[in-house]
Amino acid sequence: MDGDFRTEFTRHPAALKHHPALVLNADYRPLSYYPLSLWPWQEAVKAKWLDRVEIVAEYDEVVRSPSTVIRIPSVVVLKGSSPNMTRWCAALLR
Repeated sequence: MDGDFRTEFTRHPAALKHHPALVLNADYRPLSYYPLSLWPWQEAVKAKWLDRVEIVAEYDEVVRSPSTVIRIPSVVVLKGSSPNMTRWCAALLR
């Protein structure tokens, strides 16, 4: 690793938390308007991994694991509307 990366990372360790994802219903309307339905990028990536959302738009930034590179979602749409999905989303918005 070069020194520039380590220096940059230690100066801005929480840089990725500034990438919220807008959450939309299956009909492309926000789950809530006040407050606006936003998830942290980690929740949006998790929901995509569990195949609960479709990604509509992405940030230019990426996150990396040892085997995968993932672009950070900026807008996600829920797949369908089931009671379990509604409960799951409501729990995340609290």
